[in-house]
Amino acid sequence: MADMDSGLTVIDISDPTNPRTPIYEDITGYANGIYVSGVI
Repeated sequence: MADMDSGLTVIDISDPTNPRTPIYEDITGYANGIYVSGVI
């Protein structure tokens, strides 16, 4: 999830009843969107 001036947050929804936030990446600038490249 692009989190504007708070960085980038990846939310694990493999279990929809228990979403987790295992990864948070602080970035310089603003995150307004995400582009996926390659295989997920």
